[in-house]
Amino acid sequence: IYAYLNTGNKYDTDGVVSLRSQRPKALTDSVSEQRGFNSGHAEILHKPEAVAAVLELINRVDNYFPDEHLEYFSKGGFNIELDDSYTAKEKTIIHANGHYLKALSNGELAPIAINQSFMDVVDGKKKPSNTTEKAWLKFTKEFPAMAK
Repeated sequence: IYAYLNTGNKYDTDGVVSLRSQRPKALTDSVSEQRGFNSGHAEILHKPEAVAAVLELINRVDNYFPDEHLEYFSKGGFNIELDDSYTAKEKTIIHANGHYLKALSNGELAPIAINQSFMDVVDGKKKPSNTTEKAWLKFTKEFPAMAK
């Protein structure tokens, strides 16, 4: 998706960025579809047809996660104060995805392939190797009742 101002100039721009810069050959050769809008650089963000085009493209993307997993993601995480033993990233994981991790770890939600490493850690088959696994183990030790 790109913007252009139809001025008739050979080196057309959107008022800020040249059309050539927005559409380099390497990019145009690798995409299956392009959509241009006669609009200025920032004005395109307010064009209903451009917004509709972006939403249509988003809706064409298949989600990797099954709907039941997405339902747990939408529940968010735990609104609880975590101390400084948690890194900022670990806090974000617990605050944003705690309910999803809880549902996986207690068997309420069937894991998918991407969850295998996490499940191996939860089941004690391996040591944590990423931030999510470390954060969840730390959380379950500190707040066992919330994690069950």
